Amino acid sequence: MIYFLTVDLLRDKRKHDVTSPSSFYALDEIVSSVWFRAIGVFFAGTISLTFAAVAFDAAACLSALKQVLLDLVKDHLPVKVHQGFISISAAIPPWAEPLIVLSAFLFLFASKIRSLLVYARDLVLNTTGLYSVIDENAKEAARALLQLHGGDFDRLETQLQHSLGSEAPLPPEFVGNKGENRVAYQLIWRCRSQIRADGLINSLDFLRQRLGVSPSSEGGLKFDLRRLIAAPILFSALLGLYVIFVPLLRRVVPLHFEWPNPDRDGWFSTIRYVLKFTASFVLPLAFALHAFPVRRRAFRRTETHETSFAVMATSQLIISLAVQELFNGIDVAVAAWSSQDYSFLSPRLHISALLYSMVPIIAFGAILWLRSLGASRSIIVGGTTALIAVSFGFCDFVYECHLPAFYHYYLYQALLGSFISMSFFAAGAIME
Repeated sequence: MIYFLTVDLLRDKRKHDVTSPSSFYALDEIVSSVWFRAIGVFFAGTISLTFAAVAFDAAACLSALKQVLLDLVKDHLPVKVHQGFISISAAIPPWAEPLIVLSAFLFLFASKIRSLLVYARDLVLNTTGLYSVIDENAKEAARALLQLHGGDFDRLETQLQHSLGSEAPLPPEFVGNKGENRVAYQLIWRCRSQIRADGLINSLDFLRQRLGVSPSSEGGLKFDLRRLIAAPILFSALLGLYVIFVPLLRRVVPLHFEWPNPDRDGWFSTIRYVLKFTASFVLPLAFALHAFPVRRRAFRRTETHETSFAVMATSQLIISLAVQELFNGIDVAVAAWSSQDYSFLSPRLHISALLYSMVPIIAFGAILWLRSLGASRSIIVGGTTALIAVSFGFCDFVYECHLPAFYHYYLYQALLGSFISMSFFAAGAIME
């Protein structure tokens, strides 16, 4: 269900821009079906992890949402309505409360939630440079065709209609425009039936050859959907084994060292904790490693390698920090539900979130640096894993320095970081 909702979200068109011919098309009209499914899996996986984290502590999260609704009614409606709303909410049977509370919350905030998701979609895809790759290839084909006809737009238009059939329907923004952007838009429209199977770049190359222009020197962007699906399955299986077996190590860990204890805290709490640091590390790192080559291809003529890295690092920070703060909110809701003293306004909570959000950037930079040195895969995996383990341990050490007592949890965090890293590289081997 989440995947199909994500597909609907991805099909929303962007704001039209005459300098970006691809902005007049939905995403599934300008990328191959494999690429579209791959992007859908990434977004659906992110949303599914969030849903899973909430579902593990559904009672606490529902209680927090219910309190938000009660506060909104109290602040914006008369006292009698507020009292009536409280009476109605108290009469709701427990089995129906989740559906009613979530329905009311989505009814009030559906548009804002969708706007936030659309913003996240555009941030991710613009950061990768995917739209720029598409626009540049379409414009390059348009320039080649215009050059073949001596820059005469009308002659080119006549040939396109003679060779390919009827003229592409023009948006109002292109009426009166006789430049390369209009030609690029028309070329995309004429390739649309082939794009789903072969992708835009290969489809444009086929069209160029048909019109007497040599194909581009660069091939299309390849992606294997089967490997994309197999990699997270392997990663999830390894993480499941970790969640089951690592708590058993507390028998050999010194007593004054804090360690996960499902018997005391419950399995849901243990799983949510692992999900928090997995999602905030793996998602931004996987995104950067796969998006960086696409961005370099899109902007290799206009930005330096360092600038591309800075853009990707900024995106990593935003993604990781958003995930960290989301889980912080869930932790606070769980604490409030169980009458624990745990405030979202605590500075150490957000300092820790910011520190952990830097770890994916450090890992990404280390991988790129080791690759530039020509290091072997074993050195890259070993060196990056050690760096991540130290980084996780350091982040927890700083957090514990702001606590009334020292729990020595940094040992477990270092182990968690190293295992997540090794599992990530194992899944990455399938992707490669």
